[in-house]
Amino acid sequence: MIIQYFLLLGCIEGLKLSKSFFLNSVKDPLDHSCTNNPKGEWHETNGTEILEKFWQMQRLYPNLCQIDKGPDVPCSDSVPYSATYFSECMSQFDATAFLKTLEGKTLSLIGDSIMGQLFERIACAMVPVQHEIAMIDRSYDPKHIPKGVDLDEGYSTLSFKNGAKVQFQYIASEWNMHAQKQFNPWILKEEVFDADVLVVNVGAHIKSQKQMDKVLKHLHTKVSTSMRPGARLIWREYMPSHFNSGDWYQVLDSKKLLHKTHNVAQGCGPSAHMTEMANVRLNYANKVMQDLGWEILKTYDIASSRWEQHKSGLDCRHWCQPSPVLDATKTVLANLLSKW
Repeated sequence: MIIQYFLLLGCIEGLKLSKSFFLNSVKDPLDHSCTNNPKGEWHETNGTEILEKFWQMQRLYPNLCQIDKGPDVPCSDSVPYSATYFSECMSQFDATAFLKTLEGKTLSLIGDSIMGQLFERIACAMVPVQHEIAMIDRSYDPKHIPKGVDLDEGYSTLSFKNGAKVQFQYIASEWNMHAQKQFNPWILKEEVFDADVLVVNVGAHIKSQKQMDKVLKHLHTKVSTSMRPGARLIWREYMPSHFNSGDWYQVLDSKKLLHKTHNVAQGCGPSAHMTEMANVRLNYANKVMQDLGWEILKTYDIASSRWEQHKSGLDCRHWCQPSPVLDATKTVLANLLSKW
């Protein structure tokens, strides 16, 4: 009996150890260690092939790979496409898997024209599952745009037969849109807040920390009271600009660069200036949103060295489409969402 007792006790302890080992060996399904720090690197690639493939897709699927908006026009040469981002700890973007992740769910992208560019890269990346698309609609049709509204402003939506939906809402610095009352209600679609995932950034147009505080407070209150139960809130961190003279508002305000420079080599440079306002838009905003419980979509470090991927001319903020930087961003987002 004594021997049997000790044998039983040994079995129980063995089961405890096995259970402990099993629990410790299973990766937390919400472990964001990789998406928080992708540790990726840029690899050289054939930019000519990438650009040619995009033009082919654009001809075959113009509704998905559009080039109608100013920020989304491809660059004229292949240099901006000569590098692609790779991370060993992340899966490459897969349209079928992404669609499966979003089955029955709505993903809202809310922000300025850079967020609109991300919507367009996601739309074009869904070509492999284009037969599953139920509807795609962009409200920036020039025939219907109110006076004073740019082509990249408005609301766009991409719906699928499995109930998945990706939508984009343009909002710049004034979240409550009081400064642009003439745009309401045409621009601000309330349904954009009725979502399972909200990816947001409204920082690029911010000019002071006081304004940032106001906008983020209004944003969090609005989203928290309008989102679906259990929705995920993701703050897409600030994207770097690469103006040689510093912040893009300094460029616009001075007007000097706009009159004297005519190509990206002169206007843009390899240094992403961490100005006082860039620090507010990036680090300060990240901390505020993290403290409010938002997840962070890491983009700054990925894009900080890719100054050559900006549009030609004087635009050192927007990215050439098909943007490798935005492709990397959508890959991080897809990996983040796969951990539901």
